[in-house]
This record gives sequence, structure tokens and C-alpha cells, in this order.
Amino acid sequence: MTENEYAARIYCKVFQLESPDDDIYVRGTLDAISTLTEQEQRALRYYYRDGLTYKQTGAQLSLSESSANRVVRKALLKLRRPGSLDRIRVSRILNRCGRLWDLLGASEAETADE
Repeated sequence: MTENEYAARIYCKVFQLESPDDDIYVRGTLDAISTLTEQEQRALRYYYRDGLTYKQTGAQLSLSESSANRVVRKALLKLRRPGSLDRIRVSRILNRCGRLWDLLGASEAETADE
């Protein structure tokens, strides 16, 4: 699984989506994951990227199955906090950069004229 696919899986889990929408921002998702503790990052990677079960994830982390489940759930809760969501959602990032929206609109208008 690539980093983009891994980020998309985490994105979908955070926003409780069946599949990624057009608003996915892989770099933002990976940046938000990097703010988690090392254990939380590893747990997410084992469970979502490597496809391990909670029991296998727990074994990798020297934890019980239920503890591994708690670590994964805690990490997802942290990613759902407003600060993390700002890193993940493109629309929130782009809204802060009104100039970028103007440039995108200008480039679409130029393309339509050609």
C-alpha cells in the first residue's frame, strides 16, 4: 500500500466516509498523523496500512488486543480534533488563502478563453 492509499484510508476513517471525496489532502493527513505519539502512529500504520488485526497490532506494540484497539481509537479521536481537521481538509486550508482561490478562478477563466 502506498503512502497516498494509507493517508486516504485514515482520511476516510476520520471523516467516516466509505471512500475518499474530492477534498482529500494527503500531505495534510500525513502531517496530522505525524503529530500523534510514536505508539499511535505505529498502531495506525499496522492496522490501516499493513492490514494487521488488533491482536497482531497489539503483539507488534507489546500490548493486549484491547489495548491496541484503544490506542487506535484514541489516535483517531485526536485526528478528529479541530486542529488536526484543519491540517487534513483542503477546503479549510484553501479558505485561509483567498489569493489561491483567486488564482484558481483566474486560471480556469484563462483556460475557457483559449
